[in-house]
Amino acid sequence: MHMKFSNPTHTLTALVFASAALPLAASADTLDLVASADGFIRDGFTVDNVQDAQEANLFLVGNTDGTDELRAFLQFDLSNPLLTGATINSVTLTFTVDGGDTNSVEEIDTLQLYQTNTAFTEGGAQWDTPWTTPGGDLDSLLATADANAGTVAASDTVGFTSETMDTAIANTIGGSIGLILKVDSIDAARTIFRFTSRTPIESPSTYVPTLSIDYTAVPEPSAFALLAGFAGLSLAVVRRRK
Repeated sequence: MHMKFSNPTHTLTALVFASAALPLAASADTLDLVASADGFIRDGFTVDNVQDAQEANLFLVGNTDGTDELRAFLQFDLSNPLLTGATINSVTLTFTVDGGDTNSVEEIDTLQLYQTNTAFTEGGAQWDTPWTTPGGDLDSLLATADANAGTVAASDTVGFTSETMDTAIANTIGGSIGLILKVDSIDAARTIFRFTSRTPIESPSTYVPTLSIDYTAVPEPSAFALLAGFAGLSLAVVRRRK
């Protein structure tokens, strides 16, 4: 089928502008960020008491026989220039299991991921410091995930995703976000999750805690310049036709 246009000038102008708009079409991309700091704290223990585990490149989350609680802390640097001005579409935080804990009860537990606005250092965090509340200052609950500490095995993953976490990441672009991971409740049964930390010695680098950010970047300035060039060309064509 052939289409006829009554005004060639208008047709040419429309085609030029349509072509010029193509470079502005934004596409989504994914940026994987490794934690800039991570570790764990244990109720009643100082950093020295958990140093051996951290040197083994893992951190522990859960509780020992209903007594001592263990929580993880993490930090991600969100100052990557790729994220500047970008639209955050979705976010996923993935932990990899270093190995199962054969003494943990086989039951489903809920892991909770909180944001914390208290500054901390990887080597300086303890159960009672630098937090105003022992165990870490828990701000917004970002996401939860269910897992079984008694059945997970090495290389299994636990992922966290939610719209609340998407918003928290979007609001922190250009800075750093602090996170605390804990189990939702402490009971008489032993529940310990062993996760690989950010500096594994023998494990593949893909096993480290990873924040995957699906984002849509703003168009490059060159795209706007190209559009302006096409617009100028179309105006010149129109004037010549007249």
